[in-house]
Amino acid sequence: MHVCQFCLFFQKGNEVIGTSDLGMADTLCHFMTGGHKRPLIGSNKERYKAPSYQIKEGDNINVDVTSPGATLALGMLYFRTNNSAVIDWLRVPDTQFMLDQVRPDFLMLRTISRGLVSWDFVVPSFEWIKSMIPQILQEKAFERKQGEEDDVMIDYETMSQSYCNVVAGGCLVIGLKFAGTANQMAFGTLMKSIKLALTIMSSQSHVEQTGRGVLENCMVTILLSLAMVMAGSGNLEVLRLCRMLRARIGPPHNIFVTYGSHMAISMSVGLLFLGGGRYSLSTTPEAIGIMLCAFFPKFPFHSNDNRYHLQAFRHLYVLATEARVVLPRDVDSGEPCYVPLEIRFKDTADYCGEVFRTSAPTLLPELDKIEEVKILGPRYWPITFHIDKNWSTLKLLLKKNGILFVKQRAGYLSYVLDPKICLPKLPKTYMKGYRSVLAKSLTSDHSSHTSVKPDVIKAFTTDPVISSMADYFLMGKDDCQRNRTLQKLSSILYSCVTQEKPEVISTHLRLDQVLNQSNFSLTHLGIRQLKNILAYYNSPFNLGKLENVSSTQLLQMEFLLALKSQLEDRLDRWQAANMEGIVKYLQTNVVESCDLVLLSAYVTWYDIPTPEEISKIIVEGGPTLPVLCSTLPHLPVNTVMQILAAWQAAV
Repeated sequence: MHVCQFCLFFQKGNEVIGTSDLGMADTLCHFMTGGHKRPLIGSNKERYKAPSYQIKEGDNINVDVTSPGATLALGMLYFRTNNSAVIDWLRVPDTQFMLDQVRPDFLMLRTISRGLVSWDFVVPSFEWIKSMIPQILQEKAFERKQGEEDDVMIDYETMSQSYCNVVAGGCLVIGLKFAGTANQMAFGTLMKSIKLALTIMSSQSHVEQTGRGVLENCMVTILLSLAMVMAGSGNLEVLRLCRMLRARIGPPHNIFVTYGSHMAISMSVGLLFLGGGRYSLSTTPEAIGIMLCAFFPKFPFHSNDNRYHLQAFRHLYVLATEARVVLPRDVDSGEPCYVPLEIRFKDTADYCGEVFRTSAPTLLPELDKIEEVKILGPRYWPITFHIDKNWSTLKLLLKKNGILFVKQRAGYLSYVLDPKICLPKLPKTYMKGYRSVLAKSLTSDHSSHTSVKPDVIKAFTTDPVISSMADYFLMGKDDCQRNRTLQKLSSILYSCVTQEKPEVISTHLRLDQVLNQSNFSLTHLGIRQLKNILAYYNSPFNLGKLENVSSTQLLQMEFLLALKSQLEDRLDRWQAANMEGIVKYLQTNVVESCDLVLLSAYVTWYDIPTPEEISKIIVEGGPTLPVLCSTLPHLPVNTVMQILAAWQAAV
């Protein structure tokens, strides 16, 4: 059975116990360690009856064929079960006699499988790797001295080769567990390991004890593990290592730098820039099994070498990839930008309340390990993705190229145009960028501005419509201070763009036009709109009052009160000149001597009841002041007294 077939049984070791296939683990251990062939039973008896026609196997199991597959199958079957019996089976022998019974390259596979079984105890440190190495290997590896008589009881070549393979196997386990995480502790451990391999390669005595072929295979395995951890990050240190190792072409390198070495180096470069930096590797159990098949640490000697591993399986790594890049883009300009990002991890037994801050574009960790992603900083409006709210939106965003549209705050520049400056003698406020600090002081100013220059308005927005308005109406207008209309327009534009409310510019202008058109017509609809807006802003149900965010109201209360004062002044002047017509309308519902449009605006603004409703309230003998005040509650008392006097005079 090939190792790839055991992907179906990944992490199923405990479930297998108690089924009809009770002896699977024992059988795999037998194929791993070797010994006399056991009699086959069932359907396998006829299937494997014929011996090998390539070599003479005899009565013993050919571990050169069965051990690699059985070793990895055992580790995959008992993945993350922490089964102590299986861990003991996979432990590296700790005596010279037992080490002589196992090929050194098989020790790498045993170390990998042991790491798979004890997955929860894998730590990205060199101390953990050393804990996998028996004491005899730590003491005797690379200890043969030149010119001294060798200890006949110690095989230094076996010791050195075993040591390198165990270290490489431990590095591959770290690479599998921390694949695609860019974990700095794992990165540092693997960098230390590959530098150790390069140091050994540079020593002629160490090379003679170990063999260049073994060292080369272990070194490219560590390099591949390093690329797995930094997958998609494009790390320059790893890229420099790949370039240095790839440059070893021609004599004398071509003796030991084979096709397999260049294949591993090329795979490392591909992992480093996976999907153009948009993809990374997953660490789900299925992905671990797939990566074991794709990155099997036995590399071919030539392009047609499929003796130890079918090279087509090298392409299976694509099944372990996932898109995790976040690419912020300004919603107004459509240009890519940098934004600060905060990532909050789920609580686990190892850590609690862990928060990681970085800047996007970036690769997110695996989504099943985090609970919140948040846009930070004063320059962009905040966006939050939480696992209990809009997590599906984040997943959909990552599937669609990872483009996240962000809105830049008014007056703030992007981090490209106004980057942070970190001078040691400057206070912390300057680290925001001096131009953005200036913008913050301007946008927090809520005082009224009588006239603002067009260049100041255009500095706070990239909207072409607003820029065109400033250019067309305000640019080159020297009489802006004297022209009330231009002065009000510049004030409205400045207030809206600095407070990040460009969508209410048209609302401000429309309300202002309701009063500016008073010389022609005061529409009933315009008066009613202004009345409704004022009623909402004075209402206890106003959301701005409830949430205590009055500074973020769409319309400024000062602007609305100015409109109210202007309208009431206009209606008061009209009322003084048309009191007789108002009283006649209230008495008889007849309009003769006054403008019908202005009368409609007057009645609408002050909520004056119809003459029919007034006639029902007023008794014989004429109205009284208390009755009129209760009937016309929105009119000032002095106005009610004038209406009462005119009413009594008309009678």
